[in-house]
Amino acid sequence: MDRDGIIVKNINGIAPMKPSEMELISESIPLIKKFQKSGYKIFIVSNQPDAALGIINETTKKALVKKFKDLLKNNDLTLDGIYYCFHHPKGVVKKYTKDCDCKKPKPGLLLKAIHNHRINPKGSFIIGDRASDIKAGGLAGVKTILLDPENSENFYLQEYGVKPDFVIKTLSEALNIIKS
Repeated sequence: MDRDGIIVKNINGIAPMKPSEMELISESIPLIKKFQKSGYKIFIVSNQPDAALGIINETTKKALVKKFKDLLKNNDLTLDGIYYCFHHPKGVVKKYTKDCDCKKPKPGLLLKAIHNHRINPKGSFIIGDRASDIKAGGLAGVKTILLDPENSENFYLQEYGVKPDFVIKTLSEALNIIKS
């Protein structure tokens, strides 16, 4: 799963920039628990380039990562892995400025989770809210689910030259798709 827009509420279409702004999407909590009860492993694969771009500092970056873990713990959620890409090719912070294989739409984060946990990609899914999630999923060989309640990603899907396997309007639809 992508993090922002899938598990964490976006604020005006973007990821939270302060720990105090971060909150889980209420619908994601029971969904993750149902997935896990059904035997699925749950991983987060998320681009987090704000520190690279100089929008937030290193302290805030670490605080956001911690806040996410605290929110999971406070809601009795345990994930099988969290994979972040903090890079951006046009970054202003040298240690994060690079064109890497982990920044979606490249599949590096997904491939790392697949490799580390010996997962069969053909039996796996990515749930994301952006065309870059769908592109990364396709390149990693997993089925793709686009959460797109307002049909807002059509242009970007065309730009990336991708088509999701499934499009959903609400997160709860994902469980039925994956179970079937």
